Amino acid sequence: MMSREKFIRGYLFVFSFIWIFYSLFVWVRPEFLASISGLGLDHWSAIVEVRAMYGGLEFGLALFALAGAVFPLRYLRANVLLWMLVNGFLTVGRISGILIDGGTFGIELGVLPSSYNSGALWLLEGPSALIFAWYWFSVYHGDEACTDRHERR
Repeated sequence: MMSREKFIRGYLFVFSFIWIFYSLFVWVRPEFLASISGLGLDHWSAIVEVRAMYGGLEFGLALFALAGAVFPLRYLRANVLLWMLVNGFLTVGRISGILIDGGTFGIELGVLPSSYNSGALWLLEGPSALIFAWYWFSVYHGDEACTDRHERR
């Protein structure tokens, strides 16, 4: 049977490669993000912002996720907390945005940008928030005290 730690490290590994691929692709081709999300890139400043936030920042976060998978003694606990919060609030932001600004919670495959937010919500951010929260509260119990078997050494 797979341990919780092996599962979450494997999930972080896959999660990091999704973000590495996505961030590098958007960094090089910012118009891709505009085409799938509906963002307007009608000024050089907007293009630089996409390269910086969706390219550079997300690439750095992806490497941090990879560090959590590869070096769990140092980075797993911080990764679980970070990704629980980031994905949790992305989920809250998407749900509230769809409710306030309109849109759909359904995913129509091939219908972009209309399905961009709901797709991110249901296929990555929502499940990731739940997975990281499950690990955080089942292993660390939200305590400050280190309860992970590796951190007790």
